[in-house]
Amino acid sequence: MNVNTNTTVKKTQGRRKIAIKPIYNQNNRHVTFSKHRLDLFKRASELCILAGAEIVILIQSLKPQSLFTFGHPNADAVIDCYLTGKYSSSLSSSSTDKFNLQQNNQYYSQMCKDLEAEEKKENYEDVKMVNIDNNLYL
Repeated sequence: MNVNTNTTVKKTQGRRKIAIKPIYNQNNRHVTFSKHRLDLFKRASELCILAGAEIVILIQSLKPQSLFTFGHPNADAVIDCYLTGKYSSSLSSSSTDKFNLQQNNQYYSQMCKDLEAEEKKENYEDVKMVNIDNNLYL
């Protein structure tokens, strides 16, 4: 009795859990630090965008003089808010943000109008070409 078993052999080991223990090799430690720092900042940015959170992350690297910061909307503003205990409405909606939004909306509206004008112009030229081909003149 032959049973055909189709077993697939994985070519890679895939994503595995790693043991959380200190890394003693300086090169490996630095690479791990850099990768995890960037991933942490990326995840914090996603949380800010999705949930509207205001976040500050301070990371001191292996070298004491290196300090990495991430802040949304601004690290200094969020820290000041935390230290003073006063929520500033300028954190989430500053006047410059509103001004930039208005400028971007005006630019977008103008580009839409320009695009519509170009499409009408192309359609008019297409109709004119068809009429010329059929010996009809406008």
